[in-house]
Amino acid sequence: MDFLDEQTLPTDDQEARSFMVTMTELRAHLRTVMGYAQERQGENADRHRLPAASFQVGDKAWLNAKNIRTRRPSR
Repeated sequence: MDFLDEQTLPTDDQEARSFMVTMTELRAHLRTVMGYAQERQGENADRHRLPAASFQVGDKAWLNAKNIRTRRPSR
């Protein structure tokens, strides 16, 4: 735990248990808040996205072969 120095670490068993409970509660709270933030950010990002195109079997589409490796020379 890099964020704690030796002066803030608990010294006896009861303090250690209390510290553990506090850190567990803090972690749970932070996970909840981060979940809310991620959800809100996702909603904002989705507002600017276009709906995905729906393709059916047999439809023709263009393929970007930029990242497809072949043994044929490119030039």
